[in-house]
Amino acid sequence: MKPFKFNLEPVLDHKKRQHDKAQETLAKAAQHYRQGAAELQALEREKQIKREDFKNEQKGALDISSLVQHLRYLTYLGRSVKIKADDLVLRQEEVARCKAAMIKIFRDKKAIEKLKEKRQQEYLSDVRTAEQKIIDETATGRYIRAHKHNHGKV
Repeated sequence: MKPFKFNLEPVLDHKKRQHDKAQETLAKAAQHYRQGAAELQALEREKQIKREDFKNEQKGALDISSLVQHLRYLTYLGRSVKIKADDLVLRQEEVARCKAAMIKIFRDKKAIEKLKEKRQQEYLSDVRTAEQKIIDETATGRYIRAHKHNHGKV
């Protein structure tokens, strides 16, 4: 009997490569998200520190130019935080898209793997059936020869 050959093996190999690439893409997107989250956190810390500095300066003599400078910088930091937060939402959406794509590819790959397993089990069953048939034919042939040989002497 011919060895087992799965006709969809090239498709399965392609799905495995797609799955590996999707995992890589997801890892990059997750890293990009974590980097953005760290940047946002750093901006928020900076904003908090500058607010404290501003409060502390207000306790002393009020220098208008210094006050204006602090307010402008705090406004800049506020806009930067908003922009970074919006960017972080986009990065999170990208992670979700990559995850969904990877899950779809994984499911497709799993379906093909299950089909391969099923076909392999069918092949093994056919092999066992063929082997049993050969064993039965051999045993029947031996029995007939032995039976003829015993009846021929009688």
